[in-house]
Amino acid sequence: MPRHVLDLRRIVTSTDDDCGNEVPSLRRSRRSRCSPALPFLPSCCNCDLGSVSMGNAAGHVVFEFMHPELAPDHKNPPTFDPNLGFLNGRKERVMIATQEELNELSIPLEKRDYCAHLYVKWLKCRQQNYPLCQRCHHEKHDYEQCEYDDFVLRMKEYEREKRLKMRAERIQAKKLAEDLE
Repeated sequence: MPRHVLDLRRIVTSTDDDCGNEVPSLRRSRRSRCSPALPFLPSCCNCDLGSVSMGNAAGHVVFEFMHPELAPDHKNPPTFDPNLGFLNGRKERVMIATQEELNELSIPLEKRDYCAHLYVKWLKCRQQNYPLCQRCHHEKHDYEQCEYDDFVLRMKEYEREKRLKMRAERIQAKKLAEDLE
């Protein structure tokens, strides 16, 4: 198996922690403690997840593997109301560039997003200033900043959906516990 591929079989191997609980771990370490922020590990265990923690690229893969019912499905629309928690609603995002304009300019499908108008502006600037395309660095910067902001917004939406699913599960568990009492 290539070294760059995450081997999920290592994650599900279970070992006993100091309390006798079975916990998933990648490797054992005496000097590190588990973060209580990781919901699938007890706070008293003595295991180290290595590079799998919040903020790492593979963290969402591990979370989706360990908790498939809580992991948001990024291929489908959100399951919760988009305005939930926003008092005055949210500003709707609109495409500035029209479909006809994008078709006329033969813009690739992967560039047809909310930043397409800035991409068109950058391409037109490059065409006007050729061969001195470095004069269009402001347009390029604007386009790349828009793409970055779009990525951050999508990341926040994913995390929001994940938190709302976890909240719904906590509420359901609390109601179930109250019903049993």
